[in-house]
Amino acid sequence: MTLPDNYEVTFELDSTSIQDFTDFTVKIEVREYSTGEHVTTLYLYDWYPSDSYTFNEGVYNFYITVDYTAKSVTSTTSGTMNISVSFPG
Repeated sequence: MTLPDNYEVTFELDSTSIQDFTDFTVKIEVREYSTGEHVTTLYLYDWYPSDSYTFNEGVYNFYITVDYTAKSVTSTTSGTMNISVSFPG
């Protein structure tokens, strides 16, 4: 993602999409595209579903990891987790 200087980006986890879980954590690791240098790590939780970061001008890669505990598992299931990314403009 290419961003201008002093640009705030907000990440928000849609808590309705994770109702079947007792614990839910999303880790968003941000690295500079050209160097791979770590910029920041943001965490979204079922109890803290939103976080933001103000970026310097540049190009960034985002790496997302999800850890969760299901309430009950009785069969194979699949679903969708929704994360919204918002920014001005």
